[in-house]
Amino acid sequence: MLRAPIFNFFTAIWVTLLGSLLSWIILHPLIGFDDANITMNFAENLARGEGYIYYIGGERVEGSSSALWTLINTILYLLFDNIEWPLVGLGLLISTFTIYLSIQMARQILQMNGDQGGSLAWLVGPAFLLFPGYFSYVVWSLMDIGFYILIVMAMLNALMRLLQDEAVNTNRLIFVSGAALLGAARPEGIAVAFGLCLLLWISGHIKDQRGQKRTALIGLIGAVAVVGLLTLLRLWYFGQPLPNTYYAKVSTSYLAQLLAGIKYTIRYSYEFANLALLSLSLIAIVVLRRTLDILIMWWVMLACIAGTVAIYAALGGDHFGSFRFYQVLTPLLLPWAVAVIVTLFRLLPDPMTGWQRLVAMAAFLLLLFSGWAQFERSRGGLDAEFRIAEDGRRMGQILNDFNPPISIGIIAAGGISMTYEGEIFDLLGLNWVDMAQSNRNAVRVKNNSGFSQEVFFSAPPDLILPEVRDCALPPTSFEWVMDEVISSDRFQQIYRYDCYKGLAFYIKKELRVPES
Repeated sequence: MLRAPIFNFFTAIWVTLLGSLLSWIILHPLIGFDDANITMNFAENLARGEGYIYYIGGERVEGSSSALWTLINTILYLLFDNIEWPLVGLGLLISTFTIYLSIQMARQILQMNGDQGGSLAWLVGPAFLLFPGYFSYVVWSLMDIGFYILIVMAMLNALMRLLQDEAVNTNRLIFVSGAALLGAARPEGIAVAFGLCLLLWISGHIKDQRGQKRTALIGLIGAVAVVGLLTLLRLWYFGQPLPNTYYAKVSTSYLAQLLAGIKYTIRYSYEFANLALLSLSLIAIVVLRRTLDILIMWWVMLACIAGTVAIYAALGGDHFGSFRFYQVLTPLLLPWAVAVIVTLFRLLPDPMTGWQRLVAMAAFLLLLFSGWAQFERSRGGLDAEFRIAEDGRRMGQILNDFNPPISIGIIAAGGISMTYEGEIFDLLGLNWVDMAQSNRNAVRVKNNSGFSQEVFFSAPPDLILPEVRDCALPPTSFEWVMDEVISSDRFQQIYRYDCYKGLAFYIKKELRVPES
């Protein structure tokens, strides 16, 4: 019989492969989200020696949110011409190790609850299949969120062992390294690193464990040092302390941003699987033994939930489907949910008889089928994200026919940046410094309200791609983002509506469209 860690790792492998296959069948992802394409574009320019720029000849702008993920993308571009499938392979590895760490956490919880071997911890693996959005993000989106989750889970596993006084140097190294990497993995990672280091320091203070306090302080120093170094590099290279995406996304009304973040959290808890996950984790304190170790880890888990909600509620949530920012809660809470279910089954008079196993399996399969059926109906709110990137690459190839090249303005600026060879003006400001730093009414659309009329008309692009780009359809614009600009007299005096190879756009009146 395989030893538990090996068995758990193989469980993580087959769960990752199955979940990824099912989500691929539903979504048919090929090149990742449009936002992932932005990161890939910056990475390709860096690998070519062009610099951290959005397009060749453009300004220095940090339009990707994760410096560490951009670096990883850059390294892959040094090894491969196209990195979509290498990134998928990396996503499969990240998912496997994340699920494995989640299973190992469940094993620790079960052992603390009196289950010597934690033999049923592997059930956490199949439980991941109840959350299709996890595989869509970690494997197929090609975004940084999966890598960020893996670092958090590695830190939490190390923290769990350190809190139980397992002062192994490996645990200390993982915890300190994770703290240092989090701020580079995501801007908000510094807050997460600070919170986890604080929890370890409090435990060390209560238990009078110098080793715990020392590890916490080293981790915090490492986190501050890395973020400080990144900030200095940003000030030197870009002239600003934070990624340009921060300035473009943050609302000019903190109240509106907070309300949007609260609504984001409420919508997350509306979904049955998420509500069950949260509920089981919270009632674990009632079902599981109230030993000191379990109490400490339960409060750590509760602090992680509260911290995650506080951070992303304050940042206004997210506009992507399937709750990108709360995907970290899935591997964090599943060990507690499974531990509760296993404990309840073992409280029965004759634990896990044949009919009980049959009922449990039937209930799981019913939840699994209903969850994936619902995901298939709505595509998890993610299908459009893949199509936007594909559409953008197609448009870039068409617009390369213009000679000489013209400047274009667009909202979804990722896919097109991978194929278009001219100037691209990101109308949301994510990759346009003046637009991101402008005085504007950034309350209109969550995470996408960087547009400024003043900046737009100070340097109007040659061509504007509207929201609907098919010549067979009525031309519609993104007035919801562009603040009534396209319908204004000033815009109409500059631009006319035209089509080329089935692509509809607004183009400056003095410019001509190539002959088809």
